[in-house]
Amino acid sequence: MADVMKTVPVGHTGLVNLYSYKGTADPILVAMAVVLSTEDLFSDTWVIVTEDKEVRAKAKEFSIGTLTPKELAAVIDAATKAAENCVSQ
Repeated sequence: MADVMKTVPVGHTGLVNLYSYKGTADPILVAMAVVLSTEDLFSDTWVIVTEDKEVRAKAKEFSIGTLTPKELAAVIDAATKAAENCVSQ
């Protein structure tokens, strides 16, 4: 969390705006993905699903992938079709 917050400029309220109660979980979301994506032999690939441009930018800064909800739906639909094709064969 500290590593993520160090990259947020003082006074920048796009990622976290405590005065408006907005984005308070966004840095935690990015920090969790960073920690859980550490390179191990069998590490998982973490992707953040959001349309929030500040979260997407911060995730990119830490090499964490992002998808929009629409992109995730397309991935799920493609996987469902592939699974259905395997079952029907």
